[in-house]
Amino acid sequence: MPGTENEKASQKKNKEPHRSVKTQLVRMLIEVFVIIISILLAFAIEAWWSEFKERKVEREILLGIREDFLYNSDLLDMTEEKHLQGLEASNILASMAGPEAELTIKNDSIEILIQSLRNHWTYDPITGTLLALINSDITLVENWELRKSLVSWLDLVKDMNEDELSQRNEVQQHLTPFLIEQIPLRTILRIEEVDSLINNFLPDYESLLRDMTFQSLIEIKRRYALNVLEELDLVRKECDKIMLLTEQELKKHE
Repeated sequence: MPGTENEKASQKKNKEPHRSVKTQLVRMLIEVFVIIISILLAFAIEAWWSEFKERKVEREILLGIREDFLYNSDLLDMTEEKHLQGLEASNILASMAGPEAELTIKNDSIEILIQSLRNHWTYDPITGTLLALINSDITLVENWELRKSLVSWLDLVKDMNEDELSQRNEVQQHLTPFLIEQIPLRTILRIEEVDSLINNFLPDYESLLRDMTFQSLIEIKRRYALNVLEELDLVRKECDKIMLLTEQELKKHE
């Protein structure tokens, strides 16, 4: 029937705008979704690239720390040996000294002990990589415990250096001037050129060992050596910890 066909045609025309709106809405949602995905993907790529660069920088820092602390550890061994020599010399001389001291060893041996007594050393580690890291951004090292140890190690080295400096000042200002007055210049300074001037001079080491001032200076030197070695032990423990943590972090970059 003509009327029925017209009605169907009219209904079809009425539905077409609704379909068009629905299609456009779906298309817009798809476009928005694509835009959002593109933005998120761009952020993800940027974050990945940033993390990649940071990890590359961190690896270079860790390699520098490992190299520096391998050297610092060896230097610490040598420094400890020198301080132990000074402590041993002070212990031996202290055991020999007293009101009725008698010389039981050769002059050359006691000269070596006196030379060790007046020697002084300062631990001077490499800190370039570490200081550069702290002055820039220490958080470039991801491991919090390693960061903490690095800062702590610097403080411990500073404390140790202060004790070493105090020991050096004591030697230079008191011990060495006293010894120069008491025994030959050769014994104190080990200068071979002056031997001809003092060949006929035989130092009285027994009187030196009986001297209360010398005994006091020996004890002061001994206390300084003990203090330095105590600080050195703390520096060593922190150094070993840093080396262990650094190796662990480097394995994560393999």
